[in-house]
Amino acid sequence: MSAAAQRTQAIDLMPETIPQEHIDNLARPLIEIVTKAFEDPAFAAEFEIWLAEREKRIKS
Repeated sequence: MSAAAQRTQAIDLMPETIPQEHIDNLARPLIEIVTKAFEDPAFAAEFEIWLAEREKRIKS
């Protein structure tokens, strides 16, 4: 067993206790990153292909 695995501890996450301000602060950079990614036509096209395939799998 690795040293990292030996140090792993179970934690009890309670997302409902995270203040909205902290959630917003964590999400803000992601919004900017995702927006920037979708400005790239190749990325947007790849996402559309992925989305169509996902929707097809869900309907199956």
